[in-house]
Amino acid sequence: MEQRHSTRNIIIIAVISLFVFLTMSVLPSENNEEVLHEDASTISIQQAEEIAMQFVNEQFDVDLNQVEILLTFQTNKQLSGYLQKNKLVSEYNELYGESIPIDYFQVQISNHDVLEKYLVNIDMISGKIISWKMNAKATMTDDAKQKIAELFIAEQGYNIDNFYLLPQSDYELSNYIYESYDGGIKDAKLQLHLTIMQDEVKSFESNFVLPDSFISWMEEQDFKAAIMSWLSIGFNILFGIIALIIAIVLRKRISFIKGIWLTLIFLIIYTITNINMYPVYRAMSPIEISNFNAVFIVCISILIYLILSIILYLTSVAADGLWNNKSKALWPNRKDLSYGQHALKAMGFGYLFAIIILAVQSIFYFIGETFFDVWSASDPSFSPYNFLMPGLMPLIAWAAAISEEIIYRWFGIPLFQKIFRSTIIAVFITSMIWAIGHTAYPIYPAYTRFIEVTIIGLIFGYIFLKFGFMTAVFAHAIVDSILFSLQLLYLDFTKYAFLSLFYIVLPAIVAYIMFKFHHRFKRNRPAPVEEPT
Repeated sequence: MEQRHSTRNIIIIAVISLFVFLTMSVLPSENNEEVLHEDASTISIQQAEEIAMQFVNEQFDVDLNQVEILLTFQTNKQLSGYLQKNKLVSEYNELYGESIPIDYFQVQISNHDVLEKYLVNIDMISGKIISWKMNAKATMTDDAKQKIAELFIAEQGYNIDNFYLLPQSDYELSNYIYESYDGGIKDAKLQLHLTIMQDEVKSFESNFVLPDSFISWMEEQDFKAAIMSWLSIGFNILFGIIALIIAIVLRKRISFIKGIWLTLIFLIIYTITNINMYPVYRAMSPIEISNFNAVFIVCISILIYLILSIILYLTSVAADGLWNNKSKALWPNRKDLSYGQHALKAMGFGYLFAIIILAVQSIFYFIGETFFDVWSASDPSFSPYNFLMPGLMPLIAWAAAISEEIIYRWFGIPLFQKIFRSTIIAVFITSMIWAIGHTAYPIYPAYTRFIEVTIIGLIFGYIFLKFGFMTAVFAHAIVDSILFSLQLLYLDFTKYAFLSLFYIVLPAIVAYIMFKFHHRFKRNRPAPVEEPT
């Protein structure tokens, strides 16, 4: 009766949370307004590539049969942050949204035969070319180049009388930077950058020079976030060493099979993810070594996740010994008769708790943005545009759920229980350690995500201790699957609507498969032989 009452309360809270989450999702947020309007349709990747190729062919007379094309999503992170922090997004969109968009497609057209690379930046909505650059080096200078630059600026619709030419260094005689006398947004000054070579405009870019105080503050916040991320890596390594020692000491009473399949799933997903991010690594490199650099980064990333997989496996088996007799209740064995039913129940509660966590997250950011000057900047690092196959991105949800629930809940909680003799302290410490690994996201101030994820970690700690490891993994995977699926829908609703729905219901499919396979296992299991009396 008590369990039914508890289940009913969770359902009621989940229903209220769903209403809260949906309401928060549609509320306008002045402090965190999207720089790229969500209601504006974007051009397709194929359209962007065709626009860039046509431009390069006309501007530089390039043989398009000899080139390689790479498209990535880019954004001006610092300018985005400056606008968000100072509540200037609406004003910026009105003044410069069409001519200097924050988010844009960057098409890289490479000619490996002559080691030339052309970067063409295209407005994602209008398809207008906003800037371009050629990597060829300057070979001559000429006084007439300034006139060429000024004529070109006038052709772009700017009044040259509103700009002044900044001094050039000896090494940048072909680079011209014009700064507006009064144009800009608040304290950010508008600049036009041009490169003139052989009487032609080889590059053009318009951007804003932000105040040094803001840049320094943002860089300081990013540095603090990076330090916390490195601390998280250090804790993972320390956990791995401790787990290895525990596994050796308790080797006679632990199962070395525990978690091996989940570890393999984790490694496979992150291997796929790192290969999927190849375009990002490729775009960051010079043309002459871009392929080598990208492959090298992918290989190093896979190696890092291989090491993390070993840590994941060690913590999985070591925790089995730390929990002693409680391990079967928290993480039941596949041979247990109730395993299939437990999987279905864990999935059901997983969906309920996922809705609650999403509502808590929405309320947290609403309060943060309204009362504590919390804001976010755009960042292309994990944009689905920058994946070889965007549709595979939500798989990360499962890898994150498996690894983090094993390391921080399944292993971390009993470890700190042994040290501090308190479950509450153990849950709190593991939640904080888990949180510092999530501070590298472009949300400011840097401590914001630490507080948010610590709160969510406390909820996951409750789920784990009250409903078991499997429920915590399902809830974690469902939360991340919903968030990643929303990114796919923003990318292309028509193309990814069915796939996004699939990822959201995938936990239910997984639980049902677990139930059916275990049900077949039980039927084929030989009945116990009664001993004669």
